[in-house]
Amino acid sequence: MQEEEREILAEGVQAEGKGAVILCPEELPEITNTMVLVLCASERFLAQLKDLYGLNRWTRDYSPEIATLMTSLLLNPEGLLLKFFHQYVPELQKYFPAYLGECGRMIVVAEAGVPLSEYLNASWDVRADLARQILQMIHDFQNASSDWMVIFADFSYDNFAVTADGHIQLLDLEDIMIIDKRDISPGQKHKSACDEECFVTFTKSLFQTGGQDCRVVPQYSQVMLLFACHKLLSDLDSTKYLRHFYDEKEKQVSTVGLLHDIPEILEPNMSNLLYSCVFESAPGQRIQSANILKRLLEATGRGYMRS
Repeated sequence: MQEEEREILAEGVQAEGKGAVILCPEELPEITNTMVLVLCASERFLAQLKDLYGLNRWTRDYSPEIATLMTSLLLNPEGLLLKFFHQYVPELQKYFPAYLGECGRMIVVAEAGVPLSEYLNASWDVRADLARQILQMIHDFQNASSDWMVIFADFSYDNFAVTADGHIQLLDLEDIMIIDKRDISPGQKHKSACDEECFVTFTKSLFQTGGQDCRVVPQYSQVMLLFACHKLLSDLDSTKYLRHFYDEKEKQVSTVGLLHDIPEILEPNMSNLLYSCVFESAPGQRIQSANILKRLLEATGRGYMRS
């Protein structure tokens, strides 16, 4: 992202000719989540967003059109992202509601379906398949596109819906980061286990340095697995009450995990995998456990692991 465009996001800009487009600094604390998208935005990503707006490389950085794009990117990125996925990452389109249009800050999308929380009392086969889809979504976010990696961290029941044909869709796109795979440092791995302190330390550094560590974000993309297992899938007491990334007052508020009442034939293997997905004790253990868990859920869905 060019320096002038970063200044537009941080300070606001007086647009020429068509009035003023102001991004007020005092509003920034209220929209911190949307800064995640901007933080690691590459020049190629921004160029493709310009294409979506019908802009070109000769459009002046301080033009009203660029100011409009920057305003949308900062204040209301969901419409931009839906169009971006449709145009440039069709492999991931199935995980989002279809984009129909927008007017101002209002976005119109196709109906996504029933909230995921409505399926907490569904049969084991249904819940196992939904859990498998969530893990598959995380895999696809990292691997489906050769150009882009998607990082999403806000795993909660409110952010997911189930379509009429039983497919998982993500409802809230505000807490998404798009990583340009051309800009990453490949092949680097953690030398020790990475849990809450590891992820929090990196996240703080990422924001404090203005995105200087974006090249190594993929090393920390496994945080999506931690969040998914921790906040959606696991119903283990050991992961309910020793919870990561919560305020102290919220840590004792228990929620039901999607994979509750695990069939005896799958135990203790599945519980062990869920625990390791949340609390890894060795580098790479979380990813390995999540992969095995996904295959186990796939086998369950095909009827291979039923008593």
